[in-house]
Amino acid sequence: MKVLIIDIDGVCVSMALQAQHAGHQVKVFISPQKCDNIGRGLVTRVSDWREHMKWAELIVMTGVGKYMKELDAYFDKGYPILGTNWDAAQLEIDREVGMEVFRRADMDVVPYRIFHSYDEGIEYVKKTKKDYVSKPLNDNADKSTSYVSKDWKDMCFMLEKWKKQGKTYPFILQQKVELIGEVGVSGWFGPKGWMDTWEEDFEHKKLCVGNIGPNTGEMGNVCKYVDKSKLAREFLLPLTDTLHALGFVGNFAMGLLVSKSGIHPSECTARLGWPITFQQQSLHREPYVEFLKKVVEGETHARVSRDIAVSTVIGIKPFPYEAMASSEICEGYPIWGIDQDNFDSIHLAQVRAGKPLGEDGFVTAGPYVGCCVGRGSTVTRARERSLALVRGLVIPNSPIYRNDIGADLGPVIQKLQAKGYLEEWPDADQ
Repeated sequence: MKVLIIDIDGVCVSMALQAQHAGHQVKVFISPQKCDNIGRGLVTRVSDWREHMKWAELIVMTGVGKYMKELDAYFDKGYPILGTNWDAAQLEIDREVGMEVFRRADMDVVPYRIFHSYDEGIEYVKKTKKDYVSKPLNDNADKSTSYVSKDWKDMCFMLEKWKKQGKTYPFILQQKVELIGEVGVSGWFGPKGWMDTWEEDFEHKKLCVGNIGPNTGEMGNVCKYVDKSKLAREFLLPLTDTLHALGFVGNFAMGLLVSKSGIHPSECTARLGWPITFQQQSLHREPYVEFLKKVVEGETHARVSRDIAVSTVIGIKPFPYEAMASSEICEGYPIWGIDQDNFDSIHLAQVRAGKPLGEDGFVTAGPYVGCCVGRGSTVTRARERSLALVRGLVIPNSPIYRNDIGADLGPVIQKLQAKGYLEEWPDADQ
């Protein structure tokens, strides 16, 4: 099969390598990065994705945003694209659109207000003196403005700071709820609707052990494929007609807030997610790109393991502040410890071929090195295997990772199971 990967964020090397090893022809377009050697010497990179669209039998988009308007014409012509068209992406990119769709589907949306200036937001917070969560209205805005305040003064200070920094895009202030935890549910959606398996997961976005520090994209994830999912019945199936109408094809995920009063939609992801895509690569019983081709063609059966998968993300400085990245800071560090036995569980992202100490091997090509995925029948076993893989690697320059992904999930799993959710997960104390 001829596969073209259009990679916005420089995360596709693992997928491309797996496809190559399965005998497929792979071409990769990686949107220009500050560190622009990602994948070199490992995969075939092309400078313009447009020149290879007719060649490809499968086109995989790794994200949303850049090139989407232009790609819409190819969606309209029926090109075999696993990814999100412009209209479907608005559910994620424009929070107002997404929240309205969730509300129409009778989901319990946490109250929020939209603001188009920081002065309006500051005045509102001072007037109400309540605790809020701030989120940029549009997904392409600065992620650092997604903020959970400790109290109303905290929120006012941050709004003032962003105002002085000239961050002028619209944002929402959402009423802060007392959380028990957060959980996600996703499914694969194609021309014939949902496939026959669901995925439930727990993201770990905070940088530091103990869920403290700044938000990152994610430091790790715990996930499991299941046949029965009350979460899917309540938060994915009600969106079926909407996704059909939008012509969506790919993985659709809902991020959910678990409070004492119920479960509330927080956001959706209408695209491949990271690092959960790495976990899916480890859980699928066939080469990942072959499965993606089946999604595009409308097949409804997925051959997957029912193990729990835990991913531990590995970065090097200046991660997670990737805007500060440069080739001088984060490129060329060797990655020792990868061999034939662990290669399928170590998923490389911003990496290239190199010759550390004169020997062929892998070296870093950006701050997001990749992640290690461990599998097991329980969260504990999967986490231990993930950490063992991380600790088996030798990367100079003090690699950054968390050693507690999944360690604190017991209470939230127990409370969700008491409400009839997570039907196929092992008991929380296992």
